[in-house]
Amino acid sequence: MIVAQITDLHIVNEGDLLWDGWDSASALTKAVARLNGLKPRPDFLVVTGDLIDTGEAEAYRHLKALLAPLTMPIGLIPGNHDGRDNLRGLGLGQAYDPSAAPFCQFATALGPLRLIGLDTLEEGAAHGTLCQQRLDWFEQRLAEDTATPTIVALHHPPFDSGIASMDGLGLKEGRARFVELVERAPNVVRILCGHQHRPIVTMVGGAVVSLCSSTTVQIPFDLGPKLPTPLRPEPPTLQLHLWQSGHLVSHTLYIDEF
Repeated sequence: MIVAQITDLHIVNEGDLLWDGWDSASALTKAVARLNGLKPRPDFLVVTGDLIDTGEAEAYRHLKALLAPLTMPIGLIPGNHDGRDNLRGLGLGQAYDPSAAPFCQFATALGPLRLIGLDTLEEGAAHGTLCQQRLDWFEQRLAEDTATPTIVALHHPPFDSGIASMDGLGLKEGRARFVELVERAPNVVRILCGHQHRPIVTMVGGAVVSLCSSTTVQIPFDLGPKLPTPLRPEPPTLQLHLWQSGHLVSHTLYIDEF
């Protein structure tokens, strides 16, 4: 079983460019081709937020067209640049659990694994939130199955990375209870996040947390207190999470040839 991950696509309206001229649509097209060309091909793709850049319906239609060539099922969770209504209106990929409404959350079986997607979007803010309703739903889903190895996906990292400009925009509300719930669920084998546009690994609540780089453009590595320098065209990546022999092994792959 292979679960692939991409994140922070930042798709804009068709024909437009992102920020300082970055072509996020072309970058996603390359990512889709890379995923489709993998052998063995991933069994599932989870996209961990910031699917589009402004939350507009037109950008989501563009996103849907760009993802259409994918030859594997997908699950989408929102980031701080997304809009729930337009995302839900796509009708694309894994269906959201109605009991989690209005939040875009899901839990699905993937062969020997289980995947839980959480919605950390705080409307109108860059930081993330897990309110009581979202965390209660998460607790219930964990309690339903305490044996199957489980991957949890959310956009905002539940830890500080040392990159000060991004740590202030991480998961602000609900972090302590999220960590507590993970600690009580030893079958959580991986937590997947995005948001920081960097490959980062740590431990939270006894589980490995893995962040993936953006498909488009990366945030500079800077452990100082100052604001980061302009965004950098570092190599975009995807991650593959391979379940074999009772272990989950995570691989980071470059999307382009370098």
